[in-house]
Amino acid sequence: MLADDTPNRVLEFEAVRTAAEALVSLNRHYFALGILQRAAELNRSDLRCRQLEAIALGRTGRQEEAREKLNRLT
Repeated sequence: MLADDTPNRVLEFEAVRTAAEALVSLNRHYFALGILQRAAELNRSDLRCRQLEAIALGRTGRQEEAREKLNRLT
């Protein structure tokens, strides 16, 4: 919700990434994937978001996709 009120893209991205980290830590992986998709639209190259996406994919039973994402990171 806070990300909708940000004055610029940098702050919006930080808010979205923080929300994604919180959702992953709360085991809300399906919601985190939606937020991480929004983060990717703002900044595709952020390493932490890509890691969080792989974690969320793995924990939602999409291990093959998670493995592919992690392989691309390395």
